[in-house]
Amino acid sequence: MHMLVIAGRKGWKSRDFFKKLSAHPYADDIRLCGYVERHELSALYSHAVALVYPSKYEGFGLPVVEAMSCGTPCLLSRNSSLPEVGGDAALYFDPGDPESIAGCMQKAAEDPDLRNLLSGRAKLQAEKFSWNDHVRMFDKAIKNLFAG
Repeated sequence: MHMLVIAGRKGWKSRDFFKKLSAHPYADDIRLCGYVERHELSALYSHAVALVYPSKYEGFGLPVVEAMSCGTPCLLSRNSSLPEVGGDAALYFDPGDPESIAGCMQKAAEDPDLRNLLSGRAKLQAEKFSWNDHVRMFDKAIKNLFAG
């Protein structure tokens, strides 16, 4: 048996979510842990079967890179920047289709070989994203901008 753990602060327009959650048939298997301190995130990611990230609009997806660096399999929306961030190290779903999300969650929950494959790929994919590399690229871009 698995639990759904939802991390993050309450957002605006969340009243409907909490109303539906209280009436959900599996409400006892859903945990809301609220805001998670940065130093606790790696433990949360490392103990997860998978990160499910059903974002409709994503600028980059830093939580995805954080989870992948812990070897956590990622289940991601097939939109915005997420396919670029996740590469071939993730499973993808339509964030507007609950059955698509549930299908990915079921695959990850039931298939340990798939989880192991995604976990290994995740660590390699996360290595493609480095703060130092981005700082060097940004520095170079600024120098090029002012050199001309």
